[in-house]
Amino acid sequence: MSQLRVRTLPARPELLMVLGSGITVVLIVVIVAALLIREHASTLQAATRSTTNIAQLINADVLRNVELYDLALKGLIAAKQREDLSQVAANIQHLVQFDLSTAAPFKGEVLLLDADGAVIADSSTLQPTPRNFANRDYFQVHTKDAQAGLYISRPFRIHCDCDQVWRMAFSRRVSGPNGEFAGVAVATMRLAYFDQLFNTVTIGNSSSVNLLNKKGFYWPSSHCSKAT
Repeated sequence: MSQLRVRTLPARPELLMVLGSGITVVLIVVIVAALLIREHASTLQAATRSTTNIAQLINADVLRNVELYDLALKGLIAAKQREDLSQVAANIQHLVQFDLSTAAPFKGEVLLLDADGAVIADSSTLQPTPRNFANRDYFQVHTKDAQAGLYISRPFRIHCDCDQVWRMAFSRRVSGPNGEFAGVAVATMRLAYFDQLFNTVTIGNSSSVNLLNKKGFYWPSSHCSKAT
């Protein structure tokens, strides 16, 4: 009776090379993917840190300037409520009323409005031009809410022969001796302030810095003429 012999065929060298090459390619792809993921995570962390630092710098500068405008308004209100101020010369009254407003950067106008919205004092002149702002949001908010505090308006465009026509307003209520509504103190700031501020921030190429308020209203970092 003959015996069957089973022989194992030797593996082909070509198959071993193909298998080895395939495994090598897979390992390379895995290593490259891991490196790319790590690089992306590092880049994202760096961008987050950079964005946070920029936001903190902008926030600090904006808050400082808002405080300067607020101090100017409080100084104007305090001068308005002084009974002895009416006894001095008009130029001295004007100096006392608007003394603190000189420190506010990119200042437009600082005005004192009476209870009807008419201008009764103007930082730019001893004899204010007859104007009325009773229809403006920065006036009406204080007629409706005695506790409104410092109000910051939306950007608006003024009519003047000047380059920087876009402004925003800060306003505070003026109360009478018995707490009644006696008018509004308002200061306007040129929006060129934000251009100057954002231009001092170092950011990457093809990047931009924009500002939005709590209601989502967009304040452009440049070309303020595009605001609405």
